[in-house]
Amino acid sequence: MAQVLERLRRDALSILRSGVKAASPENAIRRALSLEDKVLSVGAKQYDLNTLRGIVLLGGGKASRGMALTLWRLLGDRVREGFLSVPYGQGGIFENLHILEASHPLPDERGLDNTRRIIHSAENIPEGHLVIFLVSGGASSLLVAPPDGVTLKEVAALNRELLVCGADVREMNRVRRHVCDVKGGKLAQKVHPAPFITLIISDVPGDDPSDVGSGPTVPDPTTYLDAQRVMDKYGLGGRISPSIVDHIRKGVEGRLAENPKDTDAVFSSSESLVIADNTDAVRAACARAERLGYRVLPVAGPVTGDTKAQAALHAEMARRILRGDGPVDPPACVVSGGETTLKIKGGGRGGRNQEFCLHATSEISGLPIVFLSADTDGSDGSTDAAGAICDGQTQRRARAERMSPANYLKNNDSYRFFQRLGDLVKTGPTGTNVMDVHILMVAEEGKVG
Repeated sequence: MAQVLERLRRDALSILRSGVKAASPENAIRRALSLEDKVLSVGAKQYDLNTLRGIVLLGGGKASRGMALTLWRLLGDRVREGFLSVPYGQGGIFENLHILEASHPLPDERGLDNTRRIIHSAENIPEGHLVIFLVSGGASSLLVAPPDGVTLKEVAALNRELLVCGADVREMNRVRRHVCDVKGGKLAQKVHPAPFITLIISDVPGDDPSDVGSGPTVPDPTTYLDAQRVMDKYGLGGRISPSIVDHIRKGVEGRLAENPKDTDAVFSSSESLVIADNTDAVRAACARAERLGYRVLPVAGPVTGDTKAQAALHAEMARRILRGDGPVDPPACVVSGGETTLKIKGGGRGGRNQEFCLHATSEISGLPIVFLSADTDGSDGSTDAAGAICDGQTQRRARAERMSPANYLKNNDSYRFFQRLGDLVKTGPTGTNVMDVHILMVAEEGKVG
């Protein structure tokens, strides 16, 4: 079985690479934009560059660097200025394009300074210029502007509580959009009346633009009351600063203006377009699996909900395929994508993808099955691993090392479990961010020797 599992592992990693590459910012920009005879086509709109004095690039997120550099190369000296806030290690200055570094997933002073520079540029757009906002996952922490009476330290503490309480990304963003002066469409207000485009690489289930990076340049469909309900649901009121609790209360009571809605005049001359999402990665991963000779099943819709429950469902599907009563015959590759929810109770290291695989190890023990689960941005949770890979021999190898998967799960310590076995998947920062990809590989049992 070892030889078969080794091939499945090798192929799973190749399939992941193909999926991530398809969702790269460079490929996304080239699919979504075209420039011909000085006419820039973006989605359904066209912009005659002869009538524009210049273009300004603004935004932030894990994929914004790649988007900005691709546009900068495409548009040349038409880009008059640009300011982006990106994770540490991705920065650089390219003539008038300033790619500035800050912290993720928790905001820091550098992020605050970067956002101030972006706001200053947005509020001083020269007449005749087009603004292109570049937004992707990670912008929620990289673009930060606490409202009056709230400190950056308090916002960082709020983000920390939201990350560990079990809230999904949409719930998190309902709160974050209401405790920031750029999120929830408020950055778009600062460029008015200049025309603008928002190009989005989505890292959220459903691809709602208001949830990608907390929607700094698109209408906010939610209210302060929605934010309050999330806080009540997870009992956050007693765990975050009184100033944030008071800020939300003022909004609920109508003493603060709601975030701009789709009827706001600021959006009358705007265009927003999701140019890459998880389906791009899943589609390309499936195509690669077919080329490698597998019978392929893409799972429809984003995989969401509890990490443990989804791991069990995927494992049951793998066992059914192996028995011959599954939705596809072996040798098979099942590819799904999305973002599960992991509630942190222990003090270990890890992320939802590593924990996804750790839950699966007992379910597939002894079987010719491989699981790979990874975040397309290259960082699962706050670790340096994109995810992990496991197979039917993982539990046996763990026992030989006197390791108990249950104990590691209890402490949310999946990183150290897979680190000891050499089964972390490390890609480094990929420059994109379109949620997670889960790859399930099943061999033909009769051919396992």
